[in-house]
Amino acid sequence: MNKLIIAATTKTPEINFKSDGNFTIKGNSYSENVAKFYLPIINWLETIKLNDKNFKELNVELNYINTASIKQLLTIISKINLKVNGAANVNWIYEKGDEDMRSNGEDMQ
Repeated sequence: MNKLIIAATTKTPEINFKSDGNFTIKGNSYSENVAKFYLPIINWLETIKLNDKNFKELNVELNYINTASIKQLLTIISKINLKVNGAANVNWIYEKGDEDMRSNGEDMQ
């Protein structure tokens, strides 16, 4: 499995999908064209050979996320889940006291 690395900007998160099956999305996600940012990630997930044996976990550590990004993130989680037969381990990481991000994670669950 190839890795996918995309550097963070002030409005887009770092994407670090390592070949060892540890995937991370970290930073902010509120760009004007969220679909354009996430499309290469979704396309990459569609083409790689990912299964429940070579996928370990997805760590999502976002400081801020807008509604359009939530939809894209749900698509990413769904694609991973399909490939790993529903065995995706997703860790939603947020700062203590950040009730909005906690609530976002609970809603996605």
